[in-house]
Amino acid sequence: LDMAVDASRYPRIKRSFNPPGGRGYLYIGDSGDPRKGVDFLSVIMGALKDYPLGWIGSGPDIPNVPRISEARQLTPEFMAEVSKHYDFFISPSIADPNPTTILESMAWGFPVVCTPQSGYYETHYRRSIDLKDVARSAEVLSEMQYTDDQTLKTMADEANECVIANYSWDKFTSIIIQNLVS
Repeated sequence: LDMAVDASRYPRIKRSFNPPGGRGYLYIGDSGDPRKGVDFLSVIMGALKDYPLGWIGSGPDIPNVPRISEARQLTPEFMAEVSKHYDFFISPSIADPNPTTILESMAWGFPVVCTPQSGYYETHYRRSIDLKDVARSAEVLSEMQYTDDQTLKTMADEANECVIANYSWDKFTSIIIQNLVS
């Protein structure tokens, strides 16, 4: 059963992107949970130190990833401000299937880059990174830097539409009810 979000609580706030070479990567999560993959995040972000990096969450500091804020309510106003500096959401999960931060970020309009271990595979609107291949993962993230704005907007539009169509609480509860009745 896939997770769900109320897309109205995560309105589309990301509508433009910083210039190529200055686009930021955002991570949201608890650095103390080993399933989140923050060791991999630290390594890959160390390889991308020329790009803006940021993290919102609780737990110990993550080397190479500056903390923007402790864990807090991610209001549309706060995230609109964050979206001015950060362009992509990254989820380095090693064993954390279906984190809602991916769905929330897709609803907000951030193109998502994640590991398959996050429970979400690569699509035309979501890119994958590989826990076993730091160099290739850094290439994927660097390629995102220079992806044209229209492609990024299309990725964000399609991801937003996917959340609304496939990850709503109505769909979630209907699957549960359907399986209880079966």
